[in-house]
Amino acid sequence: DIAAYQELSTKEYDAVCDKSEIDRKAHFLKAFASEIPVVIDENELLVGSMRFWDALVPSRNKGHIIVDYRMILSIGISGIKQKISLLNTDESKAFRDSIDAFSLFIERYAKAAKSLYEKSGKEGMKTVFENCFYLLENPPKTFHQALQLVWFVHLFLHAEAKAPAVSFGRFDDYMYAFYKNDIENGTMSVEESKELLMCFWLK
Repeated sequence: DIAAYQELSTKEYDAVCDKSEIDRKAHFLKAFASEIPVVIDENELLVGSMRFWDALVPSRNKGHIIVDYRMILSIGISGIKQKISLLNTDESKAFRDSIDAFSLFIERYAKAAKSLYEKSGKEGMKTVFENCFYLLENPPKTFHQALQLVWFVHLFLHAEAKAPAVSFGRFDDYMYAFYKNDIENGTMSVEESKELLMCFWLK
């Protein structure tokens, strides 16, 4: 992953060195989403590898960044695409390209997880690929899906640049409704939620 990221970033950024910064980043994210190796272990409950991290050089972006996780959990990728479609700015195409790249990135993980499930028969992997495919078109409705989407967003942010202070913000606040709903309707036990959280924090 590290070598692949280094080669990819050099090639893609050099190809658009005459473009604006936002266009260069969108161009790179499209390449990253389509070419970076997808790595999944058959025992994972949450997928998305950040092994490319060590290949990144520190960026000038040193701010304390908290993105609007609550918004994407509320409206999903399709809702973000709808918002972008209403924009009419010089950056609109770069925004569209970036969210399309994000969708492609998740789709590749969905397909890889499905292939792994077909080979291994692991029920956990079935849930993983179903969650990933669901998130491509819908906002999350379960705690597991919400965790997966937050992790994908966090991972994709770091693909753009090595910003050391990207925070999850009020994680407890925006995740609680998903936890509460799953516990109350019996689709998840407290112990299962603990396992998912441990997987998330290990990531």
